[in-house]
Parts: sequence; C-alpha cells; structure tokens
Amino acid sequence: LPGAIGTLCAQRLGSVTGVSVLTAVTAAGTGMQLSNFADVPPGPVTVLVTFLLFVLALAWRHGRDRRRQGRFSVPGLARVGLQINTSEEHG
Repeated sequence: LPGAIGTLCAQRLGSVTGVSVLTAVTAAGTGMQLSNFADVPPGPVTVLVTFLLFVLALAWRHGRDRRRQGRFSVPGLARVGLQINTSEEHG
C-alpha cells in the first residue's frame, strides 16, 4: 500500500519513493503507538492505519483531478453525458 500511496501522490520516481517511505514509517509508528494504547496486536493496527492513509490519498487524488479538469460531475448526469462547467472563464 505505501507504493500505491506514493504513486497516487507523486509523479516522479524519486518523489514516489519518498512518499512511499514516509507513508510506511508514519503508518508503522502510528500503528505501534495505537496498538500499545489499545493493547492489541500491532500488525493489524498498522495495516488499518496504512489502509486509512490509502483512502485519504485516493480521495485527495480524486479531488485534485476534479479541480484540474475544472468541472463538477453530478451523479446520474454523467450517464447521459451532461457535465457542469465550474471554471470561471469569461470571454
């Protein structure tokens, strides 16, 4: 999962590697602390923290892509080909 998070958040290989390592270290540290606090095994907690970071990265990437496109899609309208343009271009 850290590699997938890096791929979602960065474009260059060095940045992907850096984000992946940072994600793995953050998830491991947070998972260890949470497992110590809750008195549960650290493995599942670390996996859960990593998964939550993946969901956050996926949501961030989705929002970034939507902002770059400059449009907002309403569920149901995409099926009939309608899109709402939210870019503020006048002219």
